[in-house]
Amino acid sequence: MKNTQKTLTLLILASALTFGCSEDKPKVNDESKVAAPNSASETKPNTQIKAPAEVILSDLAQQGKAKSAECLSCHGVKGISYGPLWPNLAGLSSAYIEKQLKNFRNETRINPMMNLYAKSLSDEDIKQLAAYYGSLKR
Repeated sequence: MKNTQKTLTLLILASALTFGCSEDKPKVNDESKVAAPNSASETKPNTQIKAPAEVILSDLAQQGKAKSAECLSCHGVKGISYGPLWPNLAGLSSAYIEKQLKNFRNETRINPMMNLYAKSLSDEDIKQLAAYYGSLKR
């Protein structure tokens, strides 16, 4: 069983490298291009709210993102799969993802690859992964 898990992990990682999984880097605002005010009367407090470069994820989702390395080779870096063989996870609810991962782990839903992977997940791992993928928008 251990050799099967190692082989599966190696295949998944090799797939990730083959597909060239890379995220687009967020654009950073260039504050140096903003003109300075000409006089003290032109200085006004900045009351405009700026959107962050990345969506701030909950702690649970951040932990899930850290554990998603094995998932991305099939389900994609941002939950959009690389092909029709694997479902997109982005846009699904965290409750649905959590239930399906538990079903794979308990083998009430059968998929040999997912059953093998899910067996190694604790309830906490499943909650974290579900929170991460549930936070992604399609």
